[in-house]
Parts: sequence; C-alpha cells; structure tokens
Amino acid sequence: MIENEIARKYGQAIFELASEQDQLDQVARDIENLRELIKENDDFKNLLYHPRIDPEVKKRTFIKIVGDEINELTRDFCQLLIDKRRIRFFVSIARDFELRTKEFKEILEVELVSAVELPEELQESIVARLEKIFAYQIELTARVDEDLIGGLQIKVGDKVIDGSIRNELEQLKKRLENIPVSKLGVD
Repeated sequence: MIENEIARKYGQAIFELASEQDQLDQVARDIENLRELIKENDDFKNLLYHPRIDPEVKKRTFIKIVGDEINELTRDFCQLLIDKRRIRFFVSIARDFELRTKEFKEILEVELVSAVELPEELQESIVARLEKIFAYQIELTARVDEDLIGGLQIKVGDKVIDGSIRNELEQLKKRLENIPVSKLGVD
C-alpha cells in the first residue's frame, strides 16, 4: 500500500515538473532507459536499493554510470529519490509516471488475449474499432492463451471484456447449477 502511495506522489511530481519544463518526452525516455538498466543490471539495482549504502556513494556511482545520458531534470529527480531513500520504489514510480504520460497524450494500453495468434490485419481492425470507441490512441499488446478455447478477452485497465468460449462455458455451467432439480424432471 505504501509503495502505491509513494509511486503516486513521486510519479505525479516528476510528471508535473517535466510538463512544466516542456521536457516530458525526454524525461519519459530517460525513465524508461533507467527502468531497463535497473531490470537488466543486478549490481546497479543492488547498489541503488541497498539500505546500508551511504546515499552520497549511491549518487556518485549513479552519476558515473548514467553521466550525461539523461537530462538534468531526470538526474536531479533520481538524486532526490536517493536522498529521500525512495529509490527502491523507482520501478513503481516509473510506471505511475508512464501511465500519467500516456493519459496526457491520450494513449490507452489494451491487452488482447486470444486462443490463437491473430493475423496482423485483424489486430489492426480491432485497434481501429477501439480507437473509435475510446477516442484514444490504442497501444495494443497481444498474447495467446490456449485455455480460452476460442474468442477474445480485451483488458483495458482493470476492466475485462470477456468474449471467450471458456467464459461462455463457465456462464452456462453457473446457469445450469442454479436450475432447481425439480425443473430438470429429476425426482
């Protein structure tokens, strides 16, 4: 719970600063690159996240590693996170910032789940339809889940549109279970 609160607070702060300074795209690239660096480099991650390493050592090492590859705003923000001992929440903060940036740019993340891999033309058609419905640019992630049997699931945020055969079978099972035995003609 506290991680979500911290992510919201700092994600909003960096978003507002980057917006005000007209550096949103640059900060977004920097944060994504840093998130990838932390994900791929365990030594770097362990250094930043270790609670007993002095913040000054962390900041010097951080600057040596990223140097001039990120802009000043991003660098200062990360140093603030180190000073406030919030750097271990960087990935969550980065995700919050990413969602705020996408909302600002009217981009909607949508996950499309199907039982088989869908042809590119069908995916494009689904994206076009969703863009008309939501009036946002759709960023589609498609994946296959053979357990669906057939049909599709579309996930937008925490909402799921489930048009899978598996879901239809589950709904049918529930309806059958709710039919009183007397109506089935069984004595």
